[in-house]
Amino acid sequence: MEKEKISFWKRFLGKEAKKEDSQKLYSNTKKTTTKIKLSLLELLEEKDLSKINITDLVKVAGIYRATFYLHYKNLNDVILSIEDDIYNCYDNIRKKIENIDIYNNLNILIETIGENVQLDKKYLKSIINTQCFTRVALKLKELLNDALCENFVKFGHKQLTDEFMLNVSMFTGGFVFVYRDWINNTNMDFKVLEQYVKKIGKLFFN
Repeated sequence: MEKEKISFWKRFLGKEAKKEDSQKLYSNTKKTTTKIKLSLLELLEEKDLSKINITDLVKVAGIYRATFYLHYKNLNDVILSIEDDIYNCYDNIRKKIENIDIYNNLNILIETIGENVQLDKKYLKSIINTQCFTRVALKLKELLNDALCENFVKFGHKQLTDEFMLNVSMFTGGFVFVYRDWINNTNMDFKVLEQYVKKIGKLFFN
């Protein structure tokens, strides 16, 4: 039987605990903050961030209001923490493939990121449909931009000319927003999207 694939971010957040395990769950900070973040993501599936309050969150999380304030100042603080989780997930992917010649193996980068996007679609959709998506998109674009520039120079494929930097910027910006469109569109075939990104990548970097 094939082992279930679990993305880095999903492993990072951890599995949602059952309500009856709450006493054990809150025995350490990591588990408590994880539960708070997962509860907010659960609420974001149902309504906009502006319509969620701390009372809603602590009820879903099964914690006291005072427990929430031990870890976060407000809901925006939780959102910022989730944004950091997303960034750390894709930074971890970058580190895993930084010794691979991406210029000649662009498919590896696209497929690795694509696999995580598919596995964490539920979580990412919750964030994409909040106003904080602009911050997340910019962080991920900068991460991809830096990773490609460093990698192409490392393996001696490209010099950082103005034209090359513009190509990288156009590709990484489009990359982030194309995946956003797929996450929001349940009818879009992911294989079609992935082939499109690969095709565009060849046009930009060949």
